[in-house]
This record gives sequence, structure tokens and C-alpha cells, in this order.
Amino acid sequence: TQIRINDEETGQVSNSLSVTLTCLPEIALGTPVYPATCSSEDGSITLTGFEASTSYRIEYIKDGGSPVFVTVTSDASGEVVLEDLGAGVYTQIRINDEETGQVSNSVSVTMACLPEIALGTHTLTSICTTNDGIIQLTGFEPNTSYRIEYKLGNELPTFVTVVSSATGVVELTDLGRGIYSGIRINDELTGSTSNALTVVLRAEDDSECAALPVTLVNFRLANEEGNVQLYWETTAESNSDYFEAQHSADGKVWQEVGSLRARGESKLLERYTIVHASPVPGVNYYRLKMVDKDGTFEYSAIRSLALSGKRTLVFSPNPVAGLLRIQLDDWTSVTGVTMWDATGKQVYRSGAVPVRTIDTQAFAPGIYVIRITHKDGSTNSHRVVVAK
Repeated sequence: TQIRINDEETGQVSNSLSVTLTCLPEIALGTPVYPATCSSEDGSITLTGFEASTSYRIEYIKDGGSPVFVTVTSDASGEVVLEDLGAGVYTQIRINDEETGQVSNSVSVTMACLPEIALGTHTLTSICTTNDGIIQLTGFEPNTSYRIEYKLGNELPTFVTVVSSATGVVELTDLGRGIYSGIRINDELTGSTSNALTVVLRAEDDSECAALPVTLVNFRLANEEGNVQLYWETTAESNSDYFEAQHSADGKVWQEVGSLRARGESKLLERYTIVHASPVPGVNYYRLKMVDKDGTFEYSAIRSLALSGKRTLVFSPNPVAGLLRIQLDDWTSVTGVTMWDATGKQVYRSGAVPVRTIDTQAFAPGIYVIRITHKDGSTNSHRVVVAK
């Protein structure tokens, strides 16, 4: 302030001026969330170093194209999230102040993606005990190295590094007879994983081999509006009778919460689900008792899900016509928020740092499902109505 001429000899002063010299913060990259596939736009870039709860105009260039400008508001910790991003090279990510013309330092990031893989042909083992089977996978970038993960039966995951062919095919070789599940790309550098596949690899004359066991290729839990949904999948059932879902509040005393008849004899992937409508607040433990027709049985691995009560998660207002607010006791446990319309299309996905609000103004009226994912892998799903 009081910027003016002050003549020392005469004591005269001119008119005075004032100006505010603003500055822009120095920004840095947080942890990016890579897109699920090379064709999806569900990635996000987190930027740090901003003033809390402040609006900024962000500029970036994707794959050498024209600059893109978006206006975003930082959260209470001074982070900004650029959402709905596809795979590509993002450069010149910076603050570009439209009013002053100032620009901040710039950062760059490559948003990598993993291809969606599919099963090709597979070669059966010559006899029951040989390791000469082959599983072929397709959909890869040609002549590229990939880290592949898979599980044989209930064993721990196996990791192999392979190079795709000129036609984008990968082969897993020297395999024995068995059930291979969770076959997927697992990128060690980024931590990203692709879609997963399951293959039942048999012998050329499988009638001479022992029956493959009932194998759980997926047993998981989900919090569905305060109820616990149990999901599991099996392959190659033989002589199986039924499944009994059991619950425990302490991991020691178990009670049946439901049962389902097994398929009995099946060489296909079978899916099952049971709802437990009366879980307890706190940690809930679940296991499956898999019973054969001769009365023998075995237990699955134990899964757990923490619940803090049925009314801890609140969406308001509901119905909503603008800003939807999410109220949860422990927001620090949340790692992701997604929203889906009635057709199954994803219309919203949070960034690396989920926020407690969703702007629904651009959504068509209808019923939507919001899924909250927590650090322990559990999920909460609730329905909301978007109105106009």
C-alpha cells in the first residue's frame, strides 16, 4: 500500500497506489489411481500442496494434445483430485490462474493401464500326473513383458513373468491337472491388477483320474444396508451335498445362518449367495461348511467383516436433486466411493482421497446404488433416488 513518489527536497508526495502480490502454492503429485482397463475412464490423479478448501483452475495436457482446464476445490487437507481420467501421458499439470495469468510449477504422470485379458485355447495334460498342460491367454500388448498371478486349488498365489507373442498371446506352461483361479496380470510396479479368469485343466483321459475337489475360487463378504451378503464360487463339484454358512461373533462359537443345496456333480463355475440379516455390531466372522453326500465335510477359510451398526452410514437428502452428503462414523476407513445407475453403468467414482459429497445435478432421475469400500476390503451398498 501507499506506493507513491515522495520528493525529499520539497516534501511533496504524489497520489498513492496499492496492489496485492499473490502467489501460487508449489504442488506435488500424490498417489494416482490407474484406470481399470485401457478403455475405461475411471482413473484419478491426486495433487497435494494446496490451500485447504480453496477453488483452483487446473490445466493439463494429455498425450500432447490441447490444454484442458478444470475448476476444482481442494479438500480440508489441501489435496485436489482430477477424476474420470483414461490411460495416457499427462503433462503440464499445474495451477493456471485465469484472473492473474499466473501459473504454478508443473508435474507430469503416466496413467498406465492393463489390458482386459481373455482365455485362448488350453492344452490338457497327457495323463493325470504330468505337468505338460498349457493355458493360453489373449488380449495383451504384443512383445511385452507381464507379471502373471494365479492360484492352483487352495494353494498360495504363484507369480510368473512372461513375454507376450507378436499377436498378443501369453502361455502358461508346465502345468499339472487342477483348478487354476485368479489368473490375472499383477503389475508389481503400480500395484494394478487386471480382470481375473478361472480354468479347470483336465487330463486327456480324465476318467482315469481322481475327482477334482470342490474348490472355492472366491469367498467374500459385503455389507448390504446393514445385512451381510456371503458370496462364493466353486468349480468341478463331485459328490457334494450342501453348503452351510456359519457365523461367529468371537471366532470360536459358531452358529448356522443358512444353507444351500450344492449342484452335486458339476464341471462348471457355480455361484452361490446367502444373506445374514442379523449381524452384530463389531467384527463378524463367517465360514462355510462343505458337506459331501457321504457325510464327510471340510471348512473354508474364515472371512471377517467389521460393522459399526446399521445406522452409521447415512445419505442425505434422499431423494436428492443436487448435492448428496454421505455421513459415516469413521470416514478415514473409506478408500473408494462408486455410484451406479439402474442399468449397471458406473456414473461416479471417487479419486484416491474420497470426499463426503456427490454432485448429482447432471444425473438423470432414477434409482442409483452407491458402494462404499473400506480399507479392510468390506463394502457398504445403499440405494438413493435422484429427483429433479
